[in-house]
Amino acid sequence: MNLFVAELKKSFRPLRVFAVLCIWFAVFGMYANVAFSDVDFAVSKRACELVTSYYGTHLDASERERLDTELLGALKDDFNAKIAEHPAFIAADVKTYEEYRFLLHGKTYLSNMSEEQFNAMSDEDLMREFGVTKDVDRTLSDAELDLLAFECPEAERAREIEFLGRVYSRIEDWVDFWYDDRERLADISATDAFDYEVKQMQRYFFTDAYTGNMPAEVSESVGKCFRAVAVSVACSVLVLFCTTPAQDRIVQVDVLQAVTKKGKKILCTQRQTAVFGAFATALFGIIASAILLHAVIPSLLWNNPMNSYQSFFTVYYFSGTLRQYFWLCAVLLILFAVGITMAGFAVSAIAKSYTGLLGLLIPVWVIGEVIANTVFKIPFSCRQSLQGTYLNDIMPFAYSEIAICALLAVTGIVFCSLCVRRRERELRNL
Repeated sequence: MNLFVAELKKSFRPLRVFAVLCIWFAVFGMYANVAFSDVDFAVSKRACELVTSYYGTHLDASERERLDTELLGALKDDFNAKIAEHPAFIAADVKTYEEYRFLLHGKTYLSNMSEEQFNAMSDEDLMREFGVTKDVDRTLSDAELDLLAFECPEAERAREIEFLGRVYSRIEDWVDFWYDDRERLADISATDAFDYEVKQMQRYFFTDAYTGNMPAEVSESVGKCFRAVAVSVACSVLVLFCTTPAQDRIVQVDVLQAVTKKGKKILCTQRQTAVFGAFATALFGIIASAILLHAVIPSLLWNNPMNSYQSFFTVYYFSGTLRQYFWLCAVLLILFAVGITMAGFAVSAIAKSYTGLLGLLIPVWVIGEVIANTVFKIPFSCRQSLQGTYLNDIMPFAYSEIAICALLAVTGIVFCSLCVRRRERELRNL
């Protein structure tokens, strides 16, 4: 036990701890800034919170009329009352929620179109996309421009009203998508897709009932947070726990390991310390993630099931609650931490110089970062909403993230055991 504590103290030297803390503060500072300032996230979170507060975490297909009349009807009446009292909306001749939504999403878009683009659209296209015909006035007045830019009297109140308008619009889009667009989009989902993805999408689109009201922006924030944490964990374990064997060799402490009874146990004790450190660092990352995510996601939403008010662009295999989704990601993080730590410790055990140690640890960290960015991008999804290459394009089967992290952990442990045995043989020959 004394040997374990001594090795643990060696790992937590002040300079190393300071470097690791700088990494964590930098990564979490960048993530928190994005999480707290993302307007789409704030809008979706508030919209989900409103629906949940009215109807609970589970809905069914018969709720549409209630959503349209009780919830959206009441929200629109409240919105109309607010804009009727605001001078900027009065000056822009915006009297209703529908008119403001068209100004935000329709008229602004149409005003930026060239004459050729506008003339190329048929009346049917305009009616379907914007609810207008070719005789619509596409010119934005000065009052409308001032309102959109918030360069108007009582600008702060105008921003609050604009946010509420976006929230109500998001709820309306969700309802329209679920009831009106799923079957049409189901045909598109089969284009250039793997069989497993087609099956998941069909199951998602043709289900008869809601399972809840969880927007994609909120659920994806969990994966983004764990991705940032995984990169920080990889840096931390490599700095704290994966350099000691190489340092002992370089300063020739390994001679004492070869000739003393206690010294012969040091290498295995260092490996135990590294494993303990991997679990401790992963646990710290999980706690940090929980604190940050609970700060940005209302407690009301953690019991909401996934795969419900998601957009067409994000569909999960996982259909549990957001809280269960968090714990699944936590398991991935632990497996990831153990795998990277063991791989780093293994290369440290065979490194013969500081240059060699650095040359071996950098590829380990790069591999770890690539795995973290791939696995934690949007975990457990068969279709994802961001741009780029996804894990399900590489490994087309459900829950492949668990298989990859488990394989990483097993590979790291086996590789570490082989390198430690090799080092022990070298020490016996001294």
